[in-house]
Amino acid sequence: MTRILIIGHQGLVGRAIHMAALASFQVEGVASADAGRPARADLDLVVNAGGRIWGDAEDVENALMSSAEAAIHNARRSQCPILHIGSSVEYGARTRPTFLDEEAALWPQTAYAKAKVRSWNRIASKAPRGAVSLRSGLILSRSVSQHSLLGKIRDMAFEEDQVYPVPASVLAMERNPIHLADFSFAVLGVAKRLLTSSTNTIPSVLNCGGDEAVSVCDLANQILSMSPLPYGYPKPWRPGHYELVATNRLKTCTSWKPMHSIRNGDWLR
Repeated sequence: MTRILIIGHQGLVGRAIHMAALASFQVEGVASADAGRPARADLDLVVNAGGRIWGDAEDVENALMSSAEAAIHNARRSQCPILHIGSSVEYGARTRPTFLDEEAALWPQTAYAKAKVRSWNRIASKAPRGAVSLRSGLILSRSVSQHSLLGKIRDMAFEEDQVYPVPASVLAMERNPIHLADFSFAVLGVAKRLLTSSTNTIPSVLNCGGDEAVSVCDLANQILSMSPLPYGYPKPWRPGHYELVATNRLKTCTSWKPMHSIRNGDWLR
């Protein structure tokens, strides 16, 4: 049976990928903190979902680069490809509502985004049998991290009695989020292509996101609509920055399409 290793299998995204992959593969998971342990020699694919998003910039950098090195180490031992989980933040926020394709110039603006770019560059140059980066937009489920903005609003809405303060500039950001389940199935679709095709026939970068542009204000108010709080965040009078990715390449490559609507609040059910 096909064997895959998921680095970061205890995180929100890694855990979802792990559970979805069990139906098709023999799966082994390794936490990012243990990613440097001895490599296996019988793997068919390494999925790099490790690292961290929040915290000190140096810690974020070290976690992302350590996971990248672990992915390379394991892939070399088994002479297998790497599927790297990237992020739309690598493109950076823009001032126009343009859905960026995979050829768009990278413009990372945060420590996390810059470290994401560096970790992918390392993997792309060192992977022994090729690598693919699946750059995701904002990934949502009701279990989003308590460290994230929406996680803080969620915890406040159901446990406190006041609205979490958020700058208007943040509320005005528009993104095309993806449901966690839809992203997991996108990962499986790309994994199956990698396992059945030459990496030369698969684009090295694929974008994954939802079909709908949604403001952070809308997402925050979706959470509040489920709480006893009577107050909602005022909708910004105009959109601010945009972080939107086009997904045509992924759909053509794997026949994938999202099944959940973020705008309808599917991620909270």
